[in-house]
Amino acid sequence: MFAITAALSLYTPLSIYPLLAILVATILHPHLRHAVRRLSKLKLTAALVAALLFIAPLGYIIYNTPSVGLTLLGLPTEWPNIVENLNTIIHQYFIFWEPSTTTLMTPVFGLGSVLILGLGLYRLIRTRETTRSYLIIGWLICLLPIIILNPSFTTVAFVPSVLLLAAGLTSLITYWYRLFPLNPYARIAGLLPLIVLVVVLIGSGLDRFIYGYHYDPNTAINFSKDLKLIPKDTKTLVVAPDEVPFYTAVSHYREGLEVAQKSSGDKFVATRQAKRDFPGYAIDRIITTTYSQNSDRLYVYKKASQ
Repeated sequence: MFAITAALSLYTPLSIYPLLAILVATILHPHLRHAVRRLSKLKLTAALVAALLFIAPLGYIIYNTPSVGLTLLGLPTEWPNIVENLNTIIHQYFIFWEPSTTTLMTPVFGLGSVLILGLGLYRLIRTRETTRSYLIIGWLICLLPIIILNPSFTTVAFVPSVLLLAAGLTSLITYWYRLFPLNPYARIAGLLPLIVLVVVLIGSGLDRFIYGYHYDPNTAINFSKDLKLIPKDTKTLVVAPDEVPFYTAVSHYREGLEVAQKSSGDKFVATRQAKRDFPGYAIDRIITTTYSQNSDRLYVYKKASQ
């Protein structure tokens, strides 16, 4: 079952790297090697055959379209500027005094979270003989080249970062418990500031990202809110030729909405790109938004009175 799940997950971009980390850890870690040796050879053979059957279509697709393989691996089609990428990574993760916002708010993690991440990494290195440390460190080593080649792939670091945060908090709790091995009151007293720390980190992070992506002027302009602006009673939506595929897909999930490139009926709505003079129609209303520099997003046309 694990082999089948692993094979299916290969169809997701960058999902091969945690699987690669598991494979490397299984080869190198003595406990995992021992666990694999204890498995039935019949079960291992069946799992391997099932995995190969699921991987075969993917191999055929990559053989015909090699660019798909690069996409799944997260590799760029052209060799990037490594120095520029490293500078971008430093700004994304470590320049806390110069926050910037484009399609991504940076730094990705707050200063408090980065300190705990560093503590978690230190704990993993100190306990590198454990299975968990093997897996996480191997995963990080696999992802490091991808992040350097594609700094925009910040999402791939999310799950390992959560694991490092957990390791860092565990290290703090363990250290406090070692100070007071027999005093339950001191242990409870030490947990209270840790709880406050976690709540503050979570609360500030949520506040930063929820309100930042909604209201930060440098971030909000990079995302379209046009779908929310379409009036509920719209029956015909006139769009530009390059907008047809997107809004046709939208119309499948919005009952009664017809996507067209020509005017029809007594009333219709046109997108900003499709706005022009429609013979026999006049602009009745302009729908605007404060989230875009081009604030006029939709135009409501009605038949001109004779």
